[in-house]
Amino acid sequence: MKSKTTPSFLYILPNLFTMSSLFAGFYAITLLSSPANKSTFVYAGFALLFATICDMLDGRVARLTGTQSDFGMQMDSLVDLVSFGIAPALLVYKWGLADFGFWGLLAAFSFAGAGACRLARFNVMEMQKKTGGASRHFVGLPIPLAAGMLISTIIYHEVSTGSALYKNSSFGILGLTIVLSYLMVSTIRFRTFKDIRINPQSLAVIAVVMGFAIFGAVAFSPAFSLVTLFAIYVAGGLLAEVVGYCGRLLRGVRVTSR
Repeated sequence: MKSKTTPSFLYILPNLFTMSSLFAGFYAITLLSSPANKSTFVYAGFALLFATICDMLDGRVARLTGTQSDFGMQMDSLVDLVSFGIAPALLVYKWGLADFGFWGLLAAFSFAGAGACRLARFNVMEMQKKTGGASRHFVGLPIPLAAGMLISTIIYHEVSTGSALYKNSSFGILGLTIVLSYLMVSTIRFRTFKDIRINPQSLAVIAVVMGFAIFGAVAFSPAFSLVTLFAIYVAGGLLAEVVGYCGRLLRGVRVTSR
């Protein structure tokens, strides 16, 4: 619902970022619809990474301008399905899964299907919220981050070693696609970082992460830094889940032993 004090034109701003994300996803699909080669994969991958940036900005712009709306949430989910579900699934299929025939097609579809389920669950949970405020965790791996992990891996392989590594990576990308599909529909929690406040501690963490990314970009390649950052986020969520599970298990043992 629109606020009476918010100018109507401000509602266009977050939607411009959302539509830019959709355009990038559509552009990637058009590239992949023609016979694909190394440059096609790289250009499509960068287009989808641009879509990821736009997706990060639309929600933040909406919160800063006070223009959050149910319409914006639903449109964002529809765009996410195209740019982070369908387009990456097509990219990974043409890059490394087509050789598996039907099973490669099924694996690529599982990514798109899991992404659709993840988005639907997110929307339902958002509508059922009783209290406002930013949540500390996502339930399941967000589809833009799952797509980012997949896309950055493909870009790194292409810009680093090209076809030589491609021929040895089919089973690896198949496994990665299946794992990311599962993580999206799982109940594993991943940090949103929406609750982080700007203070010396958070600035120090950001500085360390940026320093690591710059070092990786200089020592190896920017693509290496990108895929490593996505991998750290995914691994961090899995590690936190394991630690939390072990903690709950130990507490249960202590209770039963009393």
